[in-house]
Amino acid sequence: MTASPAPAAYPWRGLLLGTLLIPPTTLFGVYAYIVAQATLWTQTSLLRGPVFVLFFLVVANLVLRRVAPRLGLGERDLLVVYAMLAVSTAVGGIGWSQFLVPSLGSPSYYATAENHFADFHDFIPQGWWILDAEVVTSLYRGHSSLYVADHLRAVLRPAATWSFFMMLLAGVALCAAQLLREQWISRERLVFPLTYLPLEMSRGGGSPAWWRNRLLWVGFGLAAFIDCVNGLHFLVPAVPEIVVKPIGPLKIDATWSARPLSALRPFVLSFYPFMIGIGFLLSLDVAFSCWAWYLLLKLVGLVAVNAGWSDGPLQTARFPFIPEQSVGAFIALADAITVLKKKELLKVNPLTDYLAAISIGKVGGQVMV
Repeated sequence: MTASPAPAAYPWRGLLLGTLLIPPTTLFGVYAYIVAQATLWTQTSLLRGPVFVLFFLVVANLVLRRVAPRLGLGERDLLVVYAMLAVSTAVGGIGWSQFLVPSLGSPSYYATAENHFADFHDFIPQGWWILDAEVVTSLYRGHSSLYVADHLRAVLRPAATWSFFMMLLAGVALCAAQLLREQWISRERLVFPLTYLPLEMSRGGGSPAWWRNRLLWVGFGLAAFIDCVNGLHFLVPAVPEIVVKPIGPLKIDATWSARPLSALRPFVLSFYPFMIGIGFLLSLDVAFSCWAWYLLLKLVGLVAVNAGWSDGPLQTARFPFIPEQSVGAFIALADAITVLKKKELLKVNPLTDYLAAISIGKVGGQVMV
């Protein structure tokens, strides 16, 4: 009879290190995008910031294991740090806080006698936005600071309200993922391509085999070479550019100014190395869908212009209402998962095993609504 393996140690060091790294990583992402405007730290699905930090942690861990093996981080510690940074970077990114924070004073700042925004102020809960018009003006126009007593008092309640809301939103998402985990992993066997890179980097605490992979360094070298050459071109225009962005010869819609081809705009090509790399990790049907549905979308726009249902390129609130259809698709997908797959989910996940996830999800969802 074989003895059961000892339970793995709880990754306390990973939790502590992740907690210490969250503030500087998040602040750098905000500064790099808004102030320096130098890098899009938070705008890719495989977030660059957490991968960048994980890379240097693995390098430092390899050195540390040789010098002081007891202080080295394990695989679980590295993955915990990466997961914490991924969540915090997303929350502090352009899709969350960087949209939310500038909007807290919008109802006051942009209200004029002409647009009648003030007529809607009574319908906005007071705890969700900054009420003091003088504070809003100071924050929007500058020449002042957030760290003034009056400003902090005005901002504190909306900041706390939205922070609580975002915690609920993230909690409900985690509960839904917990309920669907077994279904996705064991039955549908989804591949989760965005997890491949951090898993391989952190395997065994930074396996030397990963660093000896020649294809890895070939791909890394090509991407680094293109980026370095284009960086030099930006500083010294005499250096030729390697065009990978949708500009110049890759902007193939530059001459499509007349109908019907104008309906296809924007229609461009790009060769971003990180997207090509992620494309290799996607399943064939997902990779095919990405470009097949893109072409179908352009074809729908072309038909709409020729039929007189639209007068130009695809835009919001214009036929065929692509952004609205996208939102509807997500709602339909959520309904399909919760309604059509309900029996299968209950078979895979007994309610007694996931009572906490269901309870938290229900309470959080009701509070959000």
